Amino acid sequence: MKRLLASLLSVAIAGLVLAQAPFTIVRPADGSKVRETVHILFPKNSIPDGGYVGIFVNGNFIEATMPRAGSKFLDYALDTKALNLPDGPLNIEAVLYVSFEEKPRIVDRSSIQVTLANRANIPIPENGFKLRYHWQAGREWAYKWDMNMSYMTISEAQARMGGRAAEIPVDTHTAQLIYAMDNVYPDGDALLRLQPAPPKGKTSVVVPIEDDPTPRRFFDYQMASAYMRVHATGQEVYGEVPPYITFEGQTTSTPVDQLYADMPLPMLPTKNVKPGDTWQTRFQLAQGKNSDEVNLRGAMTEKLPARAEFVAVEWEMGYPCAKIHHTLSVGSGGGGIGLNKIGKNTESLEETFWYALDRGVVVKMIRTEIIDKELNPGNQTSPSAQNGNGNPNGITAGAGRGRGRLGGGGVDLIVPFHRQGKLGAQYGGQGGGQQGIGGAGQTGNNPAGAGPTPGGGQLYRITYTSIATLEK
Repeated sequence: MKRLLASLLSVAIAGLVLAQAPFTIVRPADGSKVRETVHILFPKNSIPDGGYVGIFVNGNFIEATMPRAGSKFLDYALDTKALNLPDGPLNIEAVLYVSFEEKPRIVDRSSIQVTLANRANIPIPENGFKLRYHWQAGREWAYKWDMNMSYMTISEAQARMGGRAAEIPVDTHTAQLIYAMDNVYPDGDALLRLQPAPPKGKTSVVVPIEDDPTPRRFFDYQMASAYMRVHATGQEVYGEVPPYITFEGQTTSTPVDQLYADMPLPMLPTKNVKPGDTWQTRFQLAQGKNSDEVNLRGAMTEKLPARAEFVAVEWEMGYPCAKIHHTLSVGSGGGGIGLNKIGKNTESLEETFWYALDRGVVVKMIRTEIIDKELNPGNQTSPSAQNGNGNPNGITAGAGRGRGRLGGGGVDLIVPFHRQGKLGAQYGGQGGGQQGIGGAGQTGNNPAGAGPTPGGGQLYRITYTSIATLEK
């Protein structure tokens, strides 16, 4: 009887599979060289209803998935860089599963052997690379800018017992930022026009700005220009935000509906460098002030010392690139508490970017800022809201809204968008503030705090990440 049931099961599954197109990896070809994201293609009708695919690389399980349907093929994207796969031979195997009586059954397999070459065929000069931006008058570099913010909160007592804080998404926004080379000078400097814009195909964008606690919508006709003269290394010489001119032809220093951007390009090393080299560099960060103060200082950025490292040469977005990493950390609090290692008074900023060696342009950059803060230490009662500007109790809860200084030091949240002529609203702090984080884990309006916190304070982590990719 058992043999009969097994035979019927085999026949049923075989019939199900035979009704589909053959399950096989169509691309990439067996024996080919691959890099970055490998698109593994299957015939469109090769996976039956209720079926799914298990992906294995060099015998290691990656995930079970249903490949995305395209016009002619099913497409699974294998991100070899995100998986940190080393260069060399890769065996990619796809296993077809079909659920039968609530149990997965393997009904087919297909595999290929390829060679991964994420870091191959990029020659390194004996004297190293001289990295410089290739300015050209009239050229524009347009970046898609994705901004994400999240926060964690956990009591110090829970953290010390090994607890893990859940990460809660707060904001996600996408915009476009254009760097237009309006002029190139004989000494190699360039006049860059920084122009915010809606994403491609859109006429407006919703973004967080420093002087408003709530992200708001801006239309393309509300996008203002800012200007920076920069060296070939990207270092700012001076910056300016021209005043807004109204439709009536009158100039005003306090417009309320004009958006400008002040995200400078990463600084390149002044000397030749090779993979493995480290050097002292600077983060160029937005001042976080209104356009009048930018013009008064003649600079759009503040410069903070950072450590730079030439991580490797590798392919990114189809370009041979130098991968550079910048880091900066301030504050105290040891190695952090709990599984998340949240500190009591620390702030860090990291930047990784890929500079295309053949084009002289950054094709991708990732900036992440992490603020760790303890509120309500000991049995103290939260005071009323502070503004977060140089106040040791201050902490911002918005994506770049407010200075977010820790004890007068630290760095700004790195939102690139600002509104002209208006002082940034600074909020958040111990006990809360408008849409801030309350003194005992409350989010939102909590002007008076939440009273004593026995047995230690509340630990918070704010994480703000922006990813810019060059649009081809």
